[in-house]
Amino acid sequence: MPTLHAKRTTFITVFVFVLFFTLTGTTFAGESPKLIHEETITRGAVLQQYAVNTGAGKAKVYVTKINLKDPYIKLDVIYGAKGKLGKNQTVDKLADEYGAIAAINGDFFDMTSGSTLGPIMSDNSWITTPSGIEGLSGFGVTKDAEPQILPFTFYGFITAMNGQSFPIAQINKTISLADKINIFDHSWNLDNWPVNSLGSYTCAVVDDDEVEEILENTKPEEIPEDGYVILGQGAGARFIQENIQAGEDVELDYQIEPSSDWDFVMGAHTPLVSNGVRVTFTRNIPGYHARTAVGYSKDKSYVFWFSVENSNDSSGMTLEELADFMIQLGVDQGVNLDGGGSTTLVSRHPGETNLSLITVPEATNLRPVPDGLGLFSTAPQGSLKDFIVAAPSFLLINENTFLNLKAIDEYDNPLSVDAQNAIWTTNSDAVTLVGNQIMGRKAGSAPIEVKSEQVKKEFLLEIAGRDQISSLSLGQASLLLNPGDKAFLQPVLTTKSGLTRQVPADLFSWEWIGVKGSIQANGEVVAGDTAGAGWLVGTYDRFSSMVPVQIGTASQILMDFENKPDLNFLGTPQEVTGQFTTSQSDKIDGLFSGELRYDFSLATADVQAAYGQFGAKGVSFSGLAKGMDLWVKGDDSNYWLRAEIQDQNGQIQYVTLADKINWSGWKQLCVDFPLAIDKPTLKRVYVVNLKSSSAGKPDQGTILLDKIAFRTSQPLPEDKNVILNLFVNKKEMLVNGQEQKIDQGPIVEKGRSYIPARYILEALGGKVFWDGQEKKVRVLLGEHMIDLWVNDQNHTIVNGVNRPSDTAPIIRSNRTLIPVRMVTENLGYKVDWVNGKITISKK
Repeated sequence: MPTLHAKRTTFITVFVFVLFFTLTGTTFAGESPKLIHEETITRGAVLQQYAVNTGAGKAKVYVTKINLKDPYIKLDVIYGAKGKLGKNQTVDKLADEYGAIAAINGDFFDMTSGSTLGPIMSDNSWITTPSGIEGLSGFGVTKDAEPQILPFTFYGFITAMNGQSFPIAQINKTISLADKINIFDHSWNLDNWPVNSLGSYTCAVVDDDEVEEILENTKPEEIPEDGYVILGQGAGARFIQENIQAGEDVELDYQIEPSSDWDFVMGAHTPLVSNGVRVTFTRNIPGYHARTAVGYSKDKSYVFWFSVENSNDSSGMTLEELADFMIQLGVDQGVNLDGGGSTTLVSRHPGETNLSLITVPEATNLRPVPDGLGLFSTAPQGSLKDFIVAAPSFLLINENTFLNLKAIDEYDNPLSVDAQNAIWTTNSDAVTLVGNQIMGRKAGSAPIEVKSEQVKKEFLLEIAGRDQISSLSLGQASLLLNPGDKAFLQPVLTTKSGLTRQVPADLFSWEWIGVKGSIQANGEVVAGDTAGAGWLVGTYDRFSSMVPVQIGTASQILMDFENKPDLNFLGTPQEVTGQFTTSQSDKIDGLFSGELRYDFSLATADVQAAYGQFGAKGVSFSGLAKGMDLWVKGDDSNYWLRAEIQDQNGQIQYVTLADKINWSGWKQLCVDFPLAIDKPTLKRVYVVNLKSSSAGKPDQGTILLDKIAFRTSQPLPEDKNVILNLFVNKKEMLVNGQEQKIDQGPIVEKGRSYIPARYILEALGGKVFWDGQEKKVRVLLGEHMIDLWVNDQNHTIVNGVNRPSDTAPIIRSNRTLIPVRMVTENLGYKVDWVNGKITISKK
């Protein structure tokens, strides 16, 4: 086969539109990354968890460190379904299918077609080719176990018997089809025949270099095992029709460079680290997101997988921060992989055969992806090395669970063990132990011993109650539900000793305040039938946390185009032209609508977009949004309609409003978000032209927009922006200068000011609850909850975190008084005290 020299073409996928807008990031500073946990996956591979300071807080980063020099370690790309591309799967299913013992997601891919942007090579065959996108690299390992990160190029031609040739766009990809020839071989799942939007096309079925048949607008019945299908559209179809005939031979020549002796290759994204230094990114995806990356050490002995979590408990990372963290861990060369909702890490735990999901998904569910990296052990079954006791990191009082015995062999792989005859004993009254079933009885440490014919093990198990807990999270920042909707809460406790784990919801007592609903033993929440706003409080052993709840959604208009909004147009690439202005030509209501005109006629890029931008900062909404509603007057263009929404953390959410604008006249679009978005900002609405599916579509068009709304609920009782003045020993209070009588003025004891809670909190818009049995004061205000106990300085629970204080509520003259400064400052207010005058105002 002749060597063909590559010339790259530019392609930008819809999934990475953000790459047009680079942002210079900052490195994180302060404390060094902290290693939280480490465990062995197999000999030569460990899984580590780090806590890393970022500009947005603290990120959970999981690092899989793999010794390529271990003779029983193997890495390989895992892809498709049943060994064929064309159908994507979640990483856990990919790993199960291939028998991997750990896996991460891989290459970026086009969200419309599902095709990877980069190449895949495995088992001595190129499964799919590079896309020719500038700035992208690939990751591969040679047969000598040497990892490499470098760009890949592709050239190919199909040559007819008459000597005429035509370039091949790609092999086993559906990204770029219009006016091109593409090749699909036996590595492609024919069930996903990518021509639904192409209009007319021609294909030739080739077996052993001979054309079996020519088909017009018809899917082949099969792809020959020793052949392929030539798919042509537009100019590609004309080449087939004019030059290729059934019964004649054709020649397929292609070259992928570099053509090293690869064990496997997988597409990647922008290089992050080179020679131990952070590089200038060829493509940046700014903001704090879940991230996946791969790198290797200077001596090429170790490969590192990086999985950055973006969840309630993890801030995500910028690419700059990720690169710097990789360098800290000894990465000499590193490259970015697909992130965001694709980020997934699965791994088995020591002694286990089943895979566990390690990272919390950025979205509600795991995203199906076209490929990933799998870790495999080729070691034979070895002799017994050690037993492992499978026990929770700590046990709660009244929690009931089972202890298990597992074994690993000399290669740190799981080994079958007969645990039936194991005898479990303890001499502690902190637990009840019957067989291998254990229940926590009281706080403390319980020594546990297990004996069998093969093993004797001892370990300490911490039993935690209220005094051992430092924080409690219910697993959701907020709940925005329609009546009858369901959601799940997964309580997570952290002990003062630093142990963290998910704990059973059935150990908690649950209280609905302001709204109604139910919660099952497994943590399933069912919203009640009545709309409203309030809180759901979960309490374990007098330690509580809260999640704000809003039930019932309704549209609240964000943009009606009536008040001369700041609108502007952006075309990507720059050859896309158009306008975004107000119009009086047609509207749903009022005088104006928004008119988005676009012209794709001069653009040649494979992905084009016409953006209607809402000023420099977008249009902001204060509250939770469950979905988005808007009216669109379509132009029957069949283009893709999307929106960009920024959440309060600065992360961009890409929302599909319509897969196709296949209507004319006005139509209301109603889109649910996978997760409620807090304080969203609508940045842009845009029309997308995928060149590969643009055949028969107009180059120009116009759509109108009106009554853009976020679907939300009535707001939580919020803190009021008021200024309060109170006076020591005076029964009066000024609320924004207006006098209000109170029956108990502030008092001062030992330099601390105290006052009945109800006066302050109700003036600020909050609620106060008193539990006479516990002598507990509960304060609820917006997204804040504080629990305090009379004369108890050791327990002040602020939003699920225990913050011991040097003051506490007191009882004087049969009245319960709260410390003014401690409470209000934890609610976001500041307190000034001057000559007996107390002023409370927003920070």
